[in-house]
Amino acid sequence: MGGPVLVTNTKLGAAAYVDDRAIHHTGDWTGTLATVSRVIGLDHAGVPALA
Repeated sequence: MGGPVLVTNTKLGAAAYVDDRAIHHTGDWTGTLATVSRVIGLDHAGVPALA
């Protein structure tokens, strides 16, 4: 553990970000992942949701 810590002001591409400004994580990963799935158009099993 003791390797370098890389810091950048550039975010990598992603379908969604879980942080204090995008999808807020309150300690419940099940709820957070359900929110991410809904936001990016997947059902709870990770399958594209029907329109």
